[in-house]
Order: sequence, then structure tokens, then C-alpha cells
Amino acid sequence: YAWHSPEKHTSTQFVHSQMSNEHSFSIIVPVRDESYPVLNATISCLLAQTHKDVQAVISVGFDDPDTIAVAERIKAENPGANLIISISQSPVHNKPTQLNAALRDCTNEIVGILDAESLSAPDLLTQVDATFQEANVSVVQGGVIMTNFQSSFVSLRSCLEYYSHHRSKMHYSASRSAILMGGNTVFFYRSLLDELEGWDERN
Repeated sequence: YAWHSPEKHTSTQFVHSQMSNEHSFSIIVPVRDESYPVLNATISCLLAQTHKDVQAVISVGFDDPDTIAVAERIKAENPGANLIISISQSPVHNKPTQLNAALRDCTNEIVGILDAESLSAPDLLTQVDATFQEANVSVVQGGVIMTNFQSSFVSLRSCLEYYSHHRSKMHYSASRSAILMGGNTVFFYRSLLDELEGWDERN
């Protein structure tokens, strides 16, 4: 779709918005069995956002003491940051239960999800904020680029699939008003999540 014509290609390119920040963000980072270097890199990028109204929420299960220790270390190393640790007490261990536990600790207008290995661009949230304002939508799905294409043949195929989807297919879907929402780099109005009573914990 994106390469069908020069006009289509231009229409799918990223455009820097000049709109000012209007919304506040709570970003949930659900983690399990996560190492310090990986999670620290993700949180460091999140805390370095150009958008100034950001709450970072590390969500971890009660039965994962090693990752809780990693999260506490990162929090201690960033004493001035709006960073909290949300511990899910659910006996069911999956991403939706951790997201719902963390949602109760989110205090801002827009709730987003970043996976533990996500390195966010510095102006990601500024651009997402502008998209909410300009497009008048309730949900924004951000683009994702995978970078471990040299790990294996399977990872190479996954990288190509993600690139094709987020660079082209997602724009086609948007033109037809039906987008598949992913579990990473996706943002919702908090009021919508409250109306839906969070995520389906059977998923």
C-alpha cells in the first residue's frame, strides 16, 4: 500500500507536528523475568521523553521477586522521576492481569503500553499527544520497528513482518477505518479503559 504510488508513499510518511502538549500520560511497562540492562534501557528512554507530563508504571507479578528487585533498583536510581512500581497480586499470571493491576495506579489522562524491551523515540509521546488532538480519536497505535534481524532466520522474518505491517499495512487499515491494535506502543484515553473495565484477563 505505502509503495503503490508516490502519492500513497507521501501520505504515509511521518509528519512532525507543531501542536503543544495537551494531555498527560501514564505508561505501563509490564515485565516478567526481566534483566536490569533491558528494563533500565526502556525506562531511561521513557523518562527522557520530550513530553513533560509522563508517569512511568512498572508492572510486575508478586511471584517475580528478581524482577521486583530490578524495578526497585531502577526506581532508586531515579529519585526525582514520576516512576512507580505496581505489583499484581493475581494468581493468574498474564499480561492483562498485570495491566489491570497497573491501571489502578495510573493517574493520568492517557494510558499507554510499552513492552520491556521497547526503546521509545524521544518525542514519541509528544507526537502521540498531537495525534490525539488532530485526529480526534480514542486510541492511537504507534509504529513498531524490530531490530534483532541478525539473531536468526525467524527473527529476520519477524522484523520484515513488523516493518511491512507498521510501515504500510497499518496505513491501509487506517484508510478503511479498521486497525488491529497491538499490545505494544498503543495508547488509550483512560476514560475508555474505565468504561471497558480494563483488559480481558482471560485473553
